[in-house]
Amino acid sequence: MFLSLLAAMKAGKQPEGIAAQLYQEHKKKVESELYDILAVLTAYNVGDDVKVELPRIVDTAAELALEIGVQRAQVGLSVPMPGHIVTIGDEFHDHRDGAVPKFKGKEYRVDLLVTPGLFRVGNGRGDMWTSRTLVPAEVFRVDEAVDPGDQGPRYIAGLFAGLSPNEAR
Repeated sequence: MFLSLLAAMKAGKQPEGIAAQLYQEHKKKVESELYDILAVLTAYNVGDDVKVELPRIVDTAAELALEIGVQRAQVGLSVPMPGHIVTIGDEFHDHRDGAVPKFKGKEYRVDLLVTPGLFRVGNGRGDMWTSRTLVPAEVFRVDEAVDPGDQGPRYIAGLFAGLSPNEAR
């Protein structure tokens, strides 16, 4: 049902049927609710540019929702917590340095999550073992690489107490 709706939209045709009707009604409802929220936030002074762009934004979001809905895959957030150990690379970037080659592949303890990452499990063809990072998580890392022999709570407590990583060990 949703696949035929998406196929018609991609072909530039007007979708038909009950699913298409519900889809259009839902888009109009979302657009109306967003407009009402924007009106309140702007003291009922919504600009003309917003009136033009809002339907386009809702259309894009609705089409993305259809795309995700027809794929046999799952999308999730990667949210490392302070103290977790992450490997800098495709899945996690350092907020200050990104995925600079000198840090890539090294393990660091997370000091603070800046933005969560987005990943997909599944390839759309039924293989639910495939995982791919769509947007890497950005973290502030503790300045020194993790010493594999010392990953205990004493180390983390020392860091929170203001000790340097070497003093915390």
